Amino acid sequence: MNKGQQNKHIPGTNEYKIASEAGLNKSTLSVSADSLLSKLGTGQQVGNAPVGTPGSKERINYGQPIGNYIDPQTGVSTPTTNGIVHYGKNGVHIVPARPSEK
Repeated sequence: MNKGQQNKHIPGTNEYKIASEAGLNKSTLSVSADSLLSKLGTGQQVGNAPVGTPGSKERINYGQPIGNYIDPQTGVSTPTTNGIVHYGKNGVHIVPARPSEK
């Protein structure tokens, strides 16, 4: 787990505060990031990099709300069950993603 990257999505952390002050509206995680790790490798590959390699991304539907997706265009916050896992050389971090269309 890359704590520095993950904390940008956890309200109350210094990293989240810095991102907010910089005008970045980050999607917020409402569950423990560690509780989501068991689903790694079960989602859809995003982009061309194989899942698990640094720089790769994976979309996972966790089946229950994990946080709020903040639309970068409108700033509207929506509860979501989806997350994008970002794989990096220093670990992973999970970002709440756009909810699935009903």
